[in-house]
Amino acid sequence: MADAIQTYVFQHQNTVETLAASLSSTNNRDTKNLVQILRAVRENWNGFVNLYVANKEGHTIAFYPETNDIGQSLIGLDFSDRDYYKKVSTQQKTVISSVFLGRAGRFGR
Repeated sequence: MADAIQTYVFQHQNTVETLAASLSSTNNRDTKNLVQILRAVRENWNGFVNLYVANKEGHTIAFYPETNDIGQSLIGLDFSDRDYYKKVSTQQKTVISSVFLGRAGRFGR
């Protein structure tokens, strides 16, 4: 069981790191384009509940799924108060956080 969990975490971490590298190298930072990329990752890796891209201030500029459970846009959410965001900002490397209740309101749908 431990090996399966370790493999799962490694695969998802690798996916996030590949996604980050890909997004960093693209010139097209249009929200619609970013959402399409996030959608493709989410559809191929169902272990992700949601995915987002934030600016350096921690505000979302792209999110998939694009809306919460009541249809509100998830663009502009502020994650700068999250511990994982603070660590990523200072360490400039992948951070794996503990489980927490998400702000976007999606629970595995």
